[in-house]
Amino acid sequence: MDFSFTPEQEKLRVDIGQLLENNLTSENKNVLYDVAGVGVSKEFTKMLAKNGWIGMQWPENYGGAGMGIMEYVIYREEMVMRGAPIGYHLTAENQMAPSIIINGTDEQKKRIIPSIAKGEMSICIGYSEPNTGSDLASLQTRADEDGDDFIINGVKTWNSGAIHSELIWLAARTNNEVPKHKGITVFLVELDSPGVTIDPIQNMARIGGFSNITFNNVQAAISDALGTFSGVNEQQKRNFELISFPNPSNDLLNITYKISQLEDITFEIINSLGKTIFSVKKKSISTIGTYKESLDISRLESGMYFLNVSSTSNTETLKFVVSH
Repeated sequence: MDFSFTPEQEKLRVDIGQLLENNLTSENKNVLYDVAGVGVSKEFTKMLAKNGWIGMQWPENYGGAGMGIMEYVIYREEMVMRGAPIGYHLTAENQMAPSIIINGTDEQKKRIIPSIAKGEMSICIGYSEPNTGSDLASLQTRADEDGDDFIINGVKTWNSGAIHSELIWLAARTNNEVPKHKGITVFLVELDSPGVTIDPIQNMARIGGFSNITFNNVQAAISDALGTFSGVNEQQKRNFELISFPNPSNDLLNITYKISQLEDITFEIINSLGKTIFSVKKKSISTIGTYKESLDISRLESGMYFLNVSSTSNTETLKFVVSH
């Protein structure tokens, strides 16, 4: 097996290296604020965007270049090795954009993805809370329905990037009547909304860049919920539930799920670029109960994938890795 880079990939590395050599100054290699050890410079991010490097692995219709995962690895290697200040767009590019491409509404894709690709939008993560850490199942931040809106109250802590971000990827509880790992919805909330307070904090090593974020009766629209929000009552009407994580084994993806109403179930495999690789539809099963399904993944290349399992009532998405 040949592990060498292709000539095109080697040229890409040279091109990126030359771009950094010409534009990476000592000033933006030593910016004071950082995200996950990476410097933040909106000006540098805009320069990368102008050259088409942000979202290079996304489909072209979302502002990307449609390149492969190895091209993206080369890009990230060069950026990190040379100390490039890519923190402004890093989280949005790596985590939020792929999730929006796969699960977001058409409006969210059109509004947010191109802004990230242009270097005009930073998104921070709102998961950890003062009394729950990163245990999302125990989060206390609430989003209560109020007509066509939600009213959000709670506190997020140890946030990285809030002081320069436009949006927060906020996990909030929308239903207390279901098991605690259910009934949680992600919202894309504007950080300049009335009722949002950002307080910078330091860790025990006196390193800054973190924040406590308080939400006091913050108003968010239903359209700010990631994907299509079916309503609090609908969250209790899920007719199927995944009860095991996908477990790749011997070229098979093994899934265990439970159904409480007879309906068709669709299994869909999506790659990291948001492209559907294949889907399998199972007709209504004759009895209610627990079932196992094995999908043939022998033809998949090594890499990260998403499994969408959907019915007429709900969809669940899980991530898995193939390593041959």
